[in-house]
Amino acid sequence: MGDLTLMSSAFENPCEGDIIVLNDSSLWIVKGCFHPMDYIIALPRIINGRKVKRLKDTYRIVGRYYAHFLRYVPELGLKVPLVPKRSIKIFYHALSTKCVKGLNKLHDVCRELLDVIESSCGTICGITGSLLGGYYSDSSDIDLICLDKPKLYDCLLKLRNEGVLSPLTEDVFSNELIEVSEGLDSETHLKLITHKVLQGTYKNYRYTLRIINCLRLNSYLGPYDYILRVPIAILKVVTTDYRTPTIFITDIIKSSLSEYTVLNKGKSLCMSHRLRYTEIPIGALMVISNALIMIKKNVIIFNLDFSDHVIIIIP
Repeated sequence: MGDLTLMSSAFENPCEGDIIVLNDSSLWIVKGCFHPMDYIIALPRIINGRKVKRLKDTYRIVGRYYAHFLRYVPELGLKVPLVPKRSIKIFYHALSTKCVKGLNKLHDVCRELLDVIESSCGTICGITGSLLGGYYSDSSDIDLICLDKPKLYDCLLKLRNEGVLSPLTEDVFSNELIEVSEGLDSETHLKLITHKVLQGTYKNYRYTLRIINCLRLNSYLGPYDYILRVPIAILKVVTTDYRTPTIFITDIIKSSLSEYTVLNKGKSLCMSHRLRYTEIPIGALMVISNALIMIKKNVIIFNLDFSDHVIIIIP
């Protein structure tokens, strides 16, 4: 692990995929691109030696043990955990940390994959997840984070088509699905995973790629004019996105937002910081239950991460 001084510029500008360790030795994953001054928005991953994966479970732990961290952030329109920087004893910066060749087989394959992507696609990548946090096992995934650049996805797709990267199969992912599936319908998740370029295998090791592009988020931050929920919304995917945060255009097929739907000619945006909502095929239908909606200057934004349930019907 490459822990950095808390005086580093990276600590002043944390980003999705970075890791922090608090004074009580709990380990947290930094979430998103926006962080209020003197705070970092993060979610617990290792608490008292226990690994926490599901979003709902992390919020349950925060509510029970770290309720004083929970604050409303107008820019997000949500109540989220704000970790004071004074409570942090270690900061791990994802983009500046590489795998250590010669340490073990997992690190060797990870470093090889990093080198392949960086040299082939001309981007900068680092490690995140269990490799960055140091809680990996021999069977852990290789979690990478890369800076977005023009035609990066095309380059990754070329590596997939050339057989350098291989797709995940339903058999490989189905065992993990029980642990990680929430929000997105399990059957949908299983179908989508086999077509994703951002998740797959390299030399029999599973990999996950997050392509970070934070600048595009600024236009869609709050404060919002309205924040509301609708019981059911049906959307049709017009554009797709591979980046984190993922932001894509949808047609509103059905919702109770008649006034705003007319103003937007039936268009809306979907937004998420979760990899499961990347690479959704154009033309797919999305059925969102208890959809969380933010409206800013008549722009309708569906927050997929905090909506209750999403079913995607692939054409």
